Amino acid sequence: MSKKVVHVLGAMNAGGVEAWLMTLLRNTDKGLINHEFIVHHKEKAFYDDEIYSLGSQIHYCQYSANPFVYALNLFRAFKKINPDIVHSHVHAFSGLVLLVAYLCGIKNRISHCHSDTRLKEKNNSFIRKCYFSFMKFLISMFATTRIAVSSLAAENLYGIKWKTKKNCVVIPCGIDISKYDPKYKNVNMRKDFGLPDNAFVIGHVGRFEEPKNHRFLIDMFFELRKTNQKAYLVLVGDGTLKAEIEKKVEDLDLTPYVIFTGLRKDVPVIMLSVFDVFVFPSLWEGLGLVAVEAQAANLLSIVSENVPVEVNCGNCIHIKLSIEEWVENISKVKNPNIEVDFSIYDNVLFFNKIYSMDF
Repeated sequence: MSKKVVHVLGAMNAGGVEAWLMTLLRNTDKGLINHEFIVHHKEKAFYDDEIYSLGSQIHYCQYSANPFVYALNLFRAFKKINPDIVHSHVHAFSGLVLLVAYLCGIKNRISHCHSDTRLKEKNNSFIRKCYFSFMKFLISMFATTRIAVSSLAAENLYGIKWKTKKNCVVIPCGIDISKYDPKYKNVNMRKDFGLPDNAFVIGHVGRFEEPKNHRFLIDMFFELRKTNQKAYLVLVGDGTLKAEIEKKVEDLDLTPYVIFTGLRKDVPVIMLSVFDVFVFPSLWEGLGLVAVEAQAANLLSIVSENVPVEVNCGNCIHIKLSIEEWVENISKVKNPNIEVDFSIYDNVLFFNKIYSMDF
């Protein structure tokens, strides 16, 4: 009899957490584990069709700013789905999710922290800080297992002394390394993107949201173009700040040299075929798995100091957010062959063990 795991998150749109969950879903034996999803948005999401095609289910639970109303909605959803395990991916809000799971009698309850938001939290109001502290308390009370993707993420949600707590563990998310085999390189893709043969392509993959720091990226590229007329920038993703970034690119007369691809399902192929270097100037990250993917594609990853050191697979540079330093390092790019040890199969084995635990 397979175990039913229900993952709780906003929606299965394109993003690091969602991409990892899809990799986990594709590589898990349904005879052992059956992954399903509770989401808070009714609109069709990026991965919905594939989820259904893989025989999984998506359940809608209406979100409410009133925690009592939301808790009631979630209670009803859990009772209807009747999962063996609840695996929550909604950061501090996992406290309420796992409290409701406990009240439903679900014995295996997992909090999974994918981000370190301490920089953002510095500006929180007193009420927001109280909320965050209370949610962390609920996680400590009702999570049977507390997982984080990096040490920084663990410190953020589980405390500085997380290593002393028996149910806390750090496990970086894995990737399907086989997708980054050079045999998948598309020699025509640069031409399809309208890039000249001699273009030096800087690549970024990520949502157009505050943490990804696209404003810095555009300012840095503006300076780089002054010394390297072959430089082009390819931005993969979508988000609420995309229109603002497009306007910034236009204002700086960079439109011919910056390509917005939108959401793509062929990111590994783009990395292999188009990028010469990967850049990731994030303001905060839990892990930054896409930097690992870039290294699997044999690209140098230049990342900010805010990105956890766990992403370094041997071809990654952490530098402070200084435009001068970023321009200098990008100008020195060389891409040696490396091996990336972030296999999704290690994740599958780990979570199968966690999901099979009795409490």
